[in-house]
Amino acid sequence: MPTEAAWLQPVEPDTGADGAERLARLAGWALVAGVAGAAAWAVVVLISREVNETDLRVIFTSLGFAAASTTGASGVAAILRDSWAFRALGVATLGCSIAAFALFTWIIWDIDAVWDVPEWRWRLCACSTVLAIVLGHASLMLRAHRPTDSGVVLLITALSLIFGAIDAGGALLPLTGIVDEVGDSWARILGSVLVLLIATTVLAPLLRRLQRPSAIDSPDPAIHLAA
Repeated sequence: MPTEAAWLQPVEPDTGADGAERLARLAGWALVAGVAGAAAWAVVVLISREVNETDLRVIFTSLGFAAASTTGASGVAAILRDSWAFRALGVATLGCSIAAFALFTWIIWDIDAVWDVPEWRWRLCACSTVLAIVLGHASLMLRAHRPTDSGVVLLITALSLIFGAIDAGGALLPLTGIVDEVGDSWARILGSVLVLLIATTVLAPLLRRLQRPSAIDSPDPAIHLAA
């Protein structure tokens, strides 16, 4: 006779769950701090004096930090998982987030005029940003996976990852100079894929909550002790 009800045991132990939750809260507070700091600085500047170049740089740096901390936290949360694939994804996400913020800050605080910054620096910053976003999205979608996910949820998740990869590839081609010109049809296709990306990203967690609980989630110990 078992000494402990089997249903008390987690279905899939996640040693990084607590750390990921703390990082999610930390990323949320970083986002709040960045946006609030930028808004507060803008209000003070607008009321007290005219906006100068330094003020704009402080505001944009705060917003950049808030954005980078969001994708970076997704990467760190993935690093905490036991799977080597998740860790590799997390390292890539974190690295791209740091690179994007560093390049953005370098551009914003360059002693020369911002628009005189070499084009390659803008392109590298934009590419790092796109990669940080798509990898952070992939990390978020994959970390949300549960053993009890229905086939529909798995399909929506896979489609969301595919749409994210398509949009990222479509953005990286002109940014890297592989494609010189982006036509109207190209923009329309990428815009349509972006809409589908947003829809599937939102639908996956909603469908996960709406699906019927399976026997593996049941709190009734009799179901699990029957075997």
